[in-house]
Amino acid sequence: MFDYEISPGRTRKNDEDQEHVTLGYSGLSEVRIPISQTINHNLIVGRTGTGKSNLLASLWKIYSGVPNSNIVIFDPHGQLSDEIIAENKNMEVVYISTQEKYSVDGKRIGFNVLSRSGKNSGDTGVITDTIKDLFSGESLFSKGTWGPRLELVFTTILRFMITLDPEANLSDFLSMISRRDALKEMEGKIPEDVWNALKTVISDKNRWNDFIASTINKLVPILSRPELRRLISSRVDSVDLGSLLEEGNKLIVVEVSKTQMSGDMTSLIGTLILFKIWNSSLRSSKRNKTFLLLDEAQNFPAKIIAEILSEGRKYGVFLTLSSQYLDQYDRHNLSSIIGNAGSFFAFRCSEYDANLLSSSLRPESLKNNTVKSILSSPRNYVTMWNNFSGISEPPLSFKPVKWDMENQTDVEFIKKESISRYGSDESTTPKPMEEKKKNHEFITELFSQYLEGRNIFLQKEVMINGYRADGFFLNGGEGIVVESEISDISKPQRIMDKINHFPGSKLIFLCEKDVSSSIYEYIMNRQTRLDNSLEKRNINEILMMPYLGLDRIFIIEARNNIFYLNQKGKLKRFSIEMINQDGTFIITGDMATVARKELCLSLLKRQKKFCLPREQIKSTGILDDDFLKMLADDSEFVFETSIYA
Repeated sequence: MFDYEISPGRTRKNDEDQEHVTLGYSGLSEVRIPISQTINHNLIVGRTGTGKSNLLASLWKIYSGVPNSNIVIFDPHGQLSDEIIAENKNMEVVYISTQEKYSVDGKRIGFNVLSRSGKNSGDTGVITDTIKDLFSGESLFSKGTWGPRLELVFTTILRFMITLDPEANLSDFLSMISRRDALKEMEGKIPEDVWNALKTVISDKNRWNDFIASTINKLVPILSRPELRRLISSRVDSVDLGSLLEEGNKLIVVEVSKTQMSGDMTSLIGTLILFKIWNSSLRSSKRNKTFLLLDEAQNFPAKIIAEILSEGRKYGVFLTLSSQYLDQYDRHNLSSIIGNAGSFFAFRCSEYDANLLSSSLRPESLKNNTVKSILSSPRNYVTMWNNFSGISEPPLSFKPVKWDMENQTDVEFIKKESISRYGSDESTTPKPMEEKKKNHEFITELFSQYLEGRNIFLQKEVMINGYRADGFFLNGGEGIVVESEISDISKPQRIMDKINHFPGSKLIFLCEKDVSSSIYEYIMNRQTRLDNSLEKRNINEILMMPYLGLDRIFIIEARNNIFYLNQKGKLKRFSIEMINQDGTFIITGDMATVARKELCLSLLKRQKKFCLPREQIKSTGILDDDFLKMLADDSEFVFETSIYA
């Protein structure tokens, strides 16, 4: 199993009072060190093919023998983690993957990276600040666009949303910033100066779309891929990481495959999960040792790495970083990384990296000898030294244990067994309609698949205006609300409530075969009764009445898994382009919604004076900003000064 190679190495004098472990060989001699010297933050540097993976596997072997310990491996390639899963004998495997194929009986492991999980829920500010830091620092998502506007969106709005709904996820966040109406709930609940700044841009639709464009561009790349959305933007966590860490003896494998996505995307997903695990560690009441092994650690933001390095020991969290070159790290944080590492492992690398790694060694002769050892090491040899409490010890030079996969354990079976145990139900395969009659989730999922086939993703269970909608999606920058009508058909008033819950938004009612006509007739009958009462009411009563806005409603029914739009009582095969055209109720000049608005304007103009709060008028959705501004500028009309100041 092992290769032997003669090398000028130095062995350390054994400390008889401590348990020792074998790290590798120098010539034919074992290199053994006290186990306490491995329970550290470790920094590994070496070019591709030098043996970093073998060393990581050796460290895993050592850590797996620590009672009740947890080991978390972030593997961008999959080969190392597969070998470790195969060799694992005692630890319980929790397998987390970005790959779509890892779904077992409709179950997948997923997380809500915004959730404050566990019995000791964390401060909302910790979550929002971390998300802000991540999106501001990631090259894919920043590219020089970060500034005050994104600071406002990613802190104020995100924090407000999480406070309002503890189950809110990143998909909800995308939905919220896409809807100006939803943001009005923030008035009086955030600092006045912040609200005034936000209100200035919210009031102008085009300006707001401009304002949030870069934020949307940052979120859409991850939320538009179903497998990534389910992994980091689930409604709830499928597994409580905090509880797992408290139980101990867990091998958590996070495979963020670089073959499945770009390097930037790998970095983002990996970092979100790393933050989730780190945050769970902070809140665990039982401090089992947790060892984090990060292969290609340069893909993780230096800020979170520096935080774990500086704070991890007190929580029993130890970090091992493995990279090819030091210049892959952010230079600003590199000194913090080197300063907090307890053990250094340097395979053959550049002279620049060798000098930087050994910069803290004293005296100068020790530093020079260490650099020489690194640069002259035979292939696959590593130079190791520790730095505890500022005391530098002479380095060791050895060849790490070479791992050959001898255990023929079915790795795929172990992975799927883990997903079956820790995953949550998330059906992705449609079943025949007759098997799922009156099934709310099925018809929503069917429509979701229809949209995904057109590169549009449906966010499910989204909070809008304080109400939970079945779905929400963006079409050409416009937000569309989706409601699946199964049980509510027997209680039609709920349909009217939903129309009033989402004023100003286009609204799709999904239903089963032969049901759309019932919904259509009910809404028409309600509108007719409303029309007949208008002339008998004064302006205040009209303005305060709920505004239906039939021109924004689309009633769509599914027939044999094909969608049809009910348009004025007749079915037409639905296409996504219809969203930008006439809906179910084709509006003409004499229809109620138009007549109602004209009646309001006529009554207003006939009065010499009119006093009503602007927000009270706007909340009905009848009068637009331009008309209200015209009234405010006209001396004939008087509004509350507090509204127009």
